[in-house]
Amino acid sequence: MYGRRMRIRLAIHRYQAEGISLAKAASLAGVSWAQMKDILVEYGIEPCLGPETVEEAQEEVAVLRDYLESAQARVEQAGSGLSLRVARQRDRYGLERH
Repeated sequence: MYGRRMRIRLAIHRYQAEGISLAKAASLAGVSWAQMKDILVEYGIEPCLGPETVEEAQEEVAVLRDYLESAQARVEQAGSGLSLRVARQRDRYGLERH
């Protein structure tokens, strides 16, 4: 019983201090997601279950879209750099393109 309480307290601390997800906190505590939500409420902590307004949700989508677009651009840039290096090596060693 003592070990379970310590795991729950650690999960609550990390949930509040580090902003881990409710699912991660539940996993650390060794309880289900629904149980962890109830535990937080018992401790007077309001679980963060996502955006509260449509505007907040749209902002999160915009941020995620920007991130994914920039990540895709970095991948494409790295890919073109890789293609150039491969072509140079192929030319250097007289290899045929397949």
